[in-house]
Amino acid sequence: MTNFNSVVEQLTGYIDKLINPTAVVEYYAYLDGSDRVLTSSFELWDETVNQLDFLLQKPSDIFVARKRIIWICMLATLEIVIYLFVSFYRAVMQTVFVLDEASKKMANGNLDHKIILDNRYELGQVVGAFNRITDALVGANQEITVLNERLKAENMRMIAELDVTRKIQQMLPKDRELKEVIDLDIAGFMEVAEEVGGDYYDVLQHKGRVKIGIGDVT
Repeated sequence: MTNFNSVVEQLTGYIDKLINPTAVVEYYAYLDGSDRVLTSSFELWDETVNQLDFLLQKPSDIFVARKRIIWICMLATLEIVIYLFVSFYRAVMQTVFVLDEASKKMANGNLDHKIILDNRYELGQVVGAFNRITDALVGANQEITVLNERLKAENMRMIAELDVTRKIQQMLPKDRELKEVIDLDIAGFMEVAEEVGGDYYDVLQHKGRVKIGIGDVT
């Protein structure tokens, strides 16, 4: 880099002299300076490339070494996993079979079935959790039965109240009453989609005055 800067400064000096009309620059000296700049730039480029290759190769070597270590760790981990799988395969299959049989009995309505499995590993905890879920389902089933009875009674009460409300809402002005209104032709109709609707209209005639009311729950 130092050599390159030196020859560039010399060539720059020649170029500065060319700007001055009175300055004299030797032709061969100018060509020699240009050649030295080109040669120095090529040398600088070659040295830079070599340094960059070295810097790029170093991380690559580190990556290859780490890759080998990772492969070794993966193989060791795979061996451990295979060993654990073979060790617990029978216990897992036994527990799964017992849970499957218990779930079938629960599906058929037998919620009092208990699972007994002598297992000191985590699968034993799974069985215990399954039994606790079974107990919770039994209690929940009883509560649901009670709530269903209450809901049935509440529905019967609400149906009776809706029936009364529907009859009250149907007590709208009759055609006969509407025809008694003098100087007005009035017609009205309402049919609710459910038991009771939110619409209302009424026509009242009192002491020669007619009052018409129209309402909506919204």
